[in-house]
Amino acid sequence: MKDRVKSWLNYLTVRYIPSIQQIAQLEAKRLVVYITENYSRDDQKYLIDEMSKNLIEFRKQEIEDKIIELEQNEAELVSLHKNLEELLVK
Repeated sequence: MKDRVKSWLNYLTVRYIPSIQQIAQLEAKRLVVYITENYSRDDQKYLIDEMSKNLIEFRKQEIEDKIIELEQNEAELVSLHKNLEELLVK
């Protein structure tokens, strides 16, 4: 009985709670409706260009942060290998 209740609750949770992708799609649709209803065509083009620039800058920053993280991990790995060699020699 307990398993049936768990499976039923799990079914309801999956069925009625939207996924991250669905939430993002709904938010994008809401934003499109808001922009089209409240801004002129020229303003819409400007907003889209600005969002595109911001998205590109955001991705560039993510890439730079990941590169820095990888370089730090590589330096740590070299240090660990050097430490291991020293321990093996002794």
